[in-house]
Amino acid sequence: MSMFLRIGLVPTVLLGLHVGAVAAFADETRISQGRLTAERLCIGCHALTGTGRIFAEKYVPSFSEIAKLPDRSAERLKAFITVPHRPMPGFLLPESEVDDVVAYIRSL
Repeated sequence: MSMFLRIGLVPTVLLGLHVGAVAAFADETRISQGRLTAERLCIGCHALTGTGRIFAEKYVPSFSEIAKLPDRSAERLKAFITVPHRPMPGFLLPESEVDDVVAYIRSL
C-alpha cells in the first residue's frame, strides 16, 4: 500500500468516527427533548416510569410500560400520539416534537 493511500485512510476513518459521535449526540438531544415534552404535556395522565395509573376510568400505562410492549415501532408510536383517542386528548404537536417523544419512549 502506498504512503498516499495509508494517509488518505486516516481522515476517512476520523470522519466516520465524527459522524457517529454527531449522530449519538443528536439521538441524546432528541431523547432529552422528548422527556421534557413528555413532562410538559403527558405527565398528567402517564407516569414516565414504573406502573401506569387509572385516569378517566381507564388504565393509562406508563411510558416505560409502553416501551416494553411488542411492536412499538417508531411509526406506530407516532400514529398513536398523533391520532386522538379517548381518554387521551388530541395534541397538535410539530412533527419534530412527536419524533422527540417517540425517541424518548423507545429509549426506555
